[in-house]
Amino acid sequence: PGSDAETMTEAMTHIRDSASRAQKITQKIRALITMSSGEESYFDVRKLIEEQKDYLLAMLPKTADLKLHLGDVPLPVHLDANRFRQTLIHLAANASDAANEKPTIHIRCYRDQQTLTNDGDEMVALEFSDDGNGIDTRELPKVVDPFYTTKDQEAHSGMGLFVVDQFVRSLGGRLSIASARGEGTRVVFTLPLVKDALETGSSPLVKGSPYSPTKSASSR
Repeated sequence: PGSDAETMTEAMTHIRDSASRAQKITQKIRALITMSSGEESYFDVRKLIEEQKDYLLAMLPKTADLKLHLGDVPLPVHLDANRFRQTLIHLAANASDAANEKPTIHIRCYRDQQTLTNDGDEMVALEFSDDGNGIDTRELPKVVDPFYTTKDQEAHSGMGLFVVDQFVRSLGGRLSIASARGEGTRVVFTLPLVKDALETGSSPLVKGSPYSPTKSASSR
């Protein structure tokens, strides 16, 4: 009996701790989606993605397999880290809505030497792909329109990909989406690479910055 009581106590403690961790992650995700814009600075996007992994997993089904392919070379970009985090949350929310029973999501980032800025500079590419239900090809041209959604309109505002597109455009980047019904979705966006920071190491490449939740944004 003593051993059964100890086992029960351990189980209850584990459940309590797990619930507490889940609650904290949920609170942080809510803060991420509702936070206001921050100041732009130099960030290694690989680090920003890596620090968001737990939050992204919390957005996805428990059976999801999230694979990060971030490489070993710093990828400095001048951006607002808060808006970048929101972008990742919106993409994770979309992948979650389209997920199958055991989804696999890949996030890749790399130097894109084929896509150049208007000044001829290299870009950083971030690719977010899933093996979910996909989007009908006839709907693809409209998915970045504000308030357009392929899901339940009462539960989804249709603003997720619009927010992502606006963020990418504001930095001089480009967004592309490839998908087909039943074949998953691949979202790729590019952002200007700060080549001087990469070559000289003179710019501060920090992991993240504090945020304060004051303004609302919702997913597609």
